[in-house]
Amino acid sequence: MINIYTTHTDEACAKYYSAIKPIITPLIDRLIKDDLKQFLKSNLGEIICSKPERLLELQANFNSLWTIDDLNYKVEEIKTNIIKNKVLFDYGSLTDKQKYNLMSSVGVNTCPYCNTAYIVTDKIGRTRPEIDHFYPQTEFVLLSLSFYNLIPSCGNCNRKKGKKDLSANNYIHPYIDNVINDFRFYYELESVKDISIKVDIDGSINRDKIEKSFELFKIKERYNGYKQVTKDLIEIKEIYSEDYLNFLGNIHSLEIDKHKVYELALGGVFEESEFHRKPFSKLIKDISKQLQFIK
Repeated sequence: MINIYTTHTDEACAKYYSAIKPIITPLIDRLIKDDLKQFLKSNLGEIICSKPERLLELQANFNSLWTIDDLNYKVEEIKTNIIKNKVLFDYGSLTDKQKYNLMSSVGVNTCPYCNTAYIVTDKIGRTRPEIDHFYPQTEFVLLSLSFYNLIPSCGNCNRKKGKKDLSANNYIHPYIDNVINDFRFYYELESVKDISIKVDIDGSINRDKIEKSFELFKIKERYNGYKQVTKDLIEIKEIYSEDYLNFLGNIHSLEIDKHKVYELALGGVFEESEFHRKPFSKLIKDISKQLQFIK
């Protein structure tokens, strides 16, 4: 569970809003329901670019606009006809190019839910990550195109989450929560040839959210399916000792800093704010500390 809010995230959101505003605004103007039209026009920028807490407030305000009218339509039928049928805020109406541009501007290379898989945005092949709606679009119609509700993810995590209704108060939100120091991976020997990957979650205020998120995405089970990453680090320790990185860093021909040496030697990213660049960066750093490669 890694945080993906970076120095250019807000800029990416503004760029995304500029791209879809001209598409949505004319559709809002066609609405007959005046209070709905006014609400959407007045709050469009916030609907697209607000953080999760404000998004839920906007969804609640949106819901309050609906009452049974003289035609005796059901509220949900009205909302479905106006909002869901590819008229407004319909994620399915985004083109592949728009989705590609969105994910490209976010600049995240690995799934923030698990940090085990690359989620490639490839300009040549037009491949991109899957996009998870943190608040499912079936229940939170208004938030279907909200930037901070669109989480780049791997297919495995997107399928595990499915349409489960999450709350930012109960689950880790990749753009909001930074819990990277609230848990650590470590290994234990199970036998001469086998290990198990464990997780220690500290007593922070985020403990419950971390546990629920780990259970949802089956983090412990999945990381035990990738034991080889840890076994490789153990083998490096057995062969080269804890002075391995110091040795590499002292080779004069390598005119690179120690963090880059760490990345080249062990495979993970050293800076926690950059964990989104490579899979298993959190695991590799935690195990490297256990093995005393780093302090």
